[in-house]
Amino acid sequence: MRIALCDDNLEEVSRISSLLDTYSREKALPLAWDTFSNAAGLLASLGNVAYDLLFLDILLPDMTGLLAARKIREVHSEVKLVFLSSSPEYAAESHAYNPYAYIVKPVSREKLFSVLESIRAEKQKQFEGLTVNTPSGRIDVTFSQLVFVEVTRKGVSLQLADGSVLEALSFSKEQTQLPIEDLEKELLARPEFLIVHDQFIVNLEQVAELRAKDLITLTGKALPISRRLYTQVRETYIAHLFQDKRVQ
Repeated sequence: MRIALCDDNLEEVSRISSLLDTYSREKALPLAWDTFSNAAGLLASLGNVAYDLLFLDILLPDMTGLLAARKIREVHSEVKLVFLSSSPEYAAESHAYNPYAYIVKPVSREKLFSVLESIRAEKQKQFEGLTVNTPSGRIDVTFSQLVFVEVTRKGVSLQLADGSVLEALSFSKEQTQLPIEDLEKELLARPEFLIVHDQFIVNLEQVAELRAKDLITLTGKALPISRRLYTQVRETYIAHLFQDKRVQ
């Protein structure tokens, strides 16, 4: 999650930063945040960085947080916005800018964690996929992005729709880290995934053509089909093609 924190009170910035660091460690959830002491700096950064969440103080030295929010909403209608204020007096007025929350300072662990947990729950509900732990870091992969999984003696790799390949060490689901051996079970619980060979699990949504001995993915990759599995693969593929369709 990428966060922007805009507040000219250095003590408050330090408090919130410390709480964000604590939350990240306790939940094993990567967080990155940038801090700004004025609205101009934040507004300039929004042109280059895609933030998931903005913490915006109501009283800033160059303009009010409400005016900054108006400018933000003209361009970024979906970003989650949390107002910070030492008083609840601006709460009613802030609703014009569709805030996610309004926190009265000082920002406590309970208040901050409640907002972050709520956002995390929403993201988990919306995200249909897995977090793959690779040698270069953690990467979110939606099921629709995944073309096929290849299992070899060297390890497990995931081919994605954009042509990239991820070497998987383990994966996470709903913040629970699971061994890579459980990946097959996780994928095959979904109707679009099918074993076509001892080495391959394929997303049927990503299949362009089924042939006598192999299949062609939408990325142009030819994958072998095991002789013993061919009949099952063919029947499942045809059933998938006509899923939710009416033959007339």
